[in-house]
Amino acid sequence: MKILICVFEYPPDASGIGNVARFVAEELIRKGHQCIICSPSGPDIYMGDKNYINKFGGLGIIFYWYQVSKYFNTNNSEFDAIWLHQPLFILKKCPFPKSLITVHTTYSGRNLKNYTIIKKLYQICMRLFEKYSFCKLARQLRYTCISGKVIDELISIGIQNSCIFISNGVDISRFSLMDEKRSTREKIGVDRDTILFISVGRITEVKRLFLMVDLFNLIQNVIKDSTLIIIGKGNKLNELKEYVSNKNINNIKFMDFVDDLDLPQLYSCSDYYLITSEYEGQPLTLLEAMASGLPCIVSNIPNLKIVEEADCGIVVDFSDKDKAANEIIDYVKQKNSEHGENARKFAEDNLDWNIIAEKYLKQFEGIKHGEIS
Repeated sequence: MKILICVFEYPPDASGIGNVARFVAEELIRKGHQCIICSPSGPDIYMGDKNYINKFGGLGIIFYWYQVSKYFNTNNSEFDAIWLHQPLFILKKCPFPKSLITVHTTYSGRNLKNYTIIKKLYQICMRLFEKYSFCKLARQLRYTCISGKVIDELISIGIQNSCIFISNGVDISRFSLMDEKRSTREKIGVDRDTILFISVGRITEVKRLFLMVDLFNLIQNVIKDSTLIIIGKGNKLNELKEYVSNKNINNIKFMDFVDDLDLPQLYSCSDYYLITSEYEGQPLTLLEAMASGLPCIVSNIPNLKIVEEADCGIVVDFSDKDKAANEIIDYVKQKNSEHGENARKFAEDNLDWNIIAEKYLKQFEGIKHGEIS
């Protein structure tokens, strides 16, 4: 099959959405299919501008889809199937009659309570535009979503056609149980017997990392020998570093850049994965931590409830910092090796990219043969 994949971000300049497209494409190519990638980073067709997206957010994404729709309005018949990630078309007619849409997140799913007035207005405008675009496309195309919560969000804005759940995935051969704790910890300057928490992802407002470091400060007041590693870059990184310094919070290590080859070792040398986000799609970092056999401590938001499904950690309400810190402390004091084993087993059985790619391939084959429209 010849499959066109349109996505507004793609490695090396990508977060979760672009990486999902990449990993599925790599699996499909290994199975003998041809994948053509259209994104601001190519590598096959270059559309949009990643600088516009970084600077203007949703407006830059809309510009990408505008260029895509113009280009492919008369250039789409050569593909057997087309895969669109978060499409926001502004034309009246979709240029892709034989397509599969994957929705990772929605603007309607975000809580605007803590946003400034300007950010609220921006989010409301993007909600309206997203609703218009998604509902228009729903009359023609099939949707898949990366979580049940995203399906509920689409239903809430009026998407009536059936949406298929296909989870994100992880390379279970790359992220695995490895006995390298001692050597890796020596490299990063962490004591062998320290309780090590790891956080991986972009340093942005929605991740609530200021809350995370406050929580960790409360935790280490009780569990003295503990360390938090924060891996990632983002627009809040410098502010977060300054906050930690001004608060004199010890035992927090920042790693702004980590080579992909080194990331599995950092998971494997850790004891717990920690995420405090107020909104997520289905973060690949959580699935990587599960594949690495880490017990997971996550926010009580619907898209992270996979931790309960897999019985591999705890889901915490972070609205009360003291209560949340005590819950984490009590959890860490227990023996949680069973949760680590459950995490790995769930990843092996459900989340390998080969399994996920097969599910997408079934949809693409249906499109090719006119079974999905």
